[in-house]
Amino acid sequence: MSIYTRKPRTPTLAIALLIKAIDTDYTLEPYHPVPIPGPDEALIRCVAVSLNPVDWQSKAYNFGITSLPWVDGRDTSGVIEAVGDNVSNFHIGDAVFTLTDYTNSHAGSYQEFFIAAASSIARIFSGMSFESAAAVLVAAITAAISLQRYMRISPGPSCSALGDERHWLLIWGGATSTGYMAIQLAKIYGLSVIAVASPANYEYLRQAGADVVLDRNKPDEALRRIREITRGKLRLAFDAVGPTTARLCASALCKEPGQPLPVLVALAGIPKDSRVKLFHNEPAFGSRLLQELTAYLAVGRLKPPRISVVSGGFEAVNLGLLRLRNKEISGQKLVIRAYETSHSRELRHDLGWL
Repeated sequence: MSIYTRKPRTPTLAIALLIKAIDTDYTLEPYHPVPIPGPDEALIRCVAVSLNPVDWQSKAYNFGITSLPWVDGRDTSGVIEAVGDNVSNFHIGDAVFTLTDYTNSHAGSYQEFFIAAASSIARIFSGMSFESAAAVLVAAITAAISLQRYMRISPGPSCSALGDERHWLLIWGGATSTGYMAIQLAKIYGLSVIAVASPANYEYLRQAGADVVLDRNKPDEALRRIREITRGKLRLAFDAVGPTTARLCASALCKEPGQPLPVLVALAGIPKDSRVKLFHNEPAFGSRLLQELTAYLAVGRLKPPRISVVSGGFEAVNLGLLRLRNKEISGQKLVIRAYETSHSRELRHDLGWL
């Protein structure tokens, strides 16, 4: 069912946040050309976007930016505005969420209208808000690819491929959005989880399914408990924090001769986009993964991370990313609403918010 009450009037120019120079703030451009979708793409009118650390990292370190000016933004939700000739499974007015292709400026979601491959789009289901939908996919897909491709853990009720013994996954940075999603997916895949985080987030992580939660502020004690719980046989570790904690994870892994090689997946120094790239470069794999994750979301087995809505629309992105860069955010994801941007009134009218 279409969310529109009338046929949308798509402008040729609209608001966008532009990267005009490396390691500078985003610039608000009120008259940026609206992209035209290709045969297998949809044009989406942005409703909500979540902020990710890679959004400041990419412009700070010139990652994935092939020309200037550039439009960034990855995790997003919105309403289908137009579809390409080959797109039959989505229609104008559908409420959707997606993970955009960071290698294409036209797909950047820090703009009122952006394009997305139909294979990367999912419908928002009943009970899910635009804001929560916009906070899911970067974290969920990074976690899923880390488990499936790097750790060789297959979806299913048990980890029988690992043997009969109880198998533990260590997640350092459990309260990060990716860590939070990794906890839930690990439980779905049949693993037991030790999560390391701030005590303020213990209950949040227990609700996500963590079997054991340890204090990140006491790393020596955490390592002692990890070795005790796993009997020194930890084979799987996932670090979502940084180089120091990745080394702690490595020190916790089993190194006994004759044991299977342990696996450490560390996000530090390897942008999440290097994993997310698989989602876009292998459409069949990406589509299957998206179907799997949305099925879990629809029945409540996978829950979006906590969110904090930052008022001000696109104009609030620079301040929000500064807070991420300064590590001021813990246990939640920042989200902005595109329609709160100055001069962005047509979207409010079309969605019945005026």
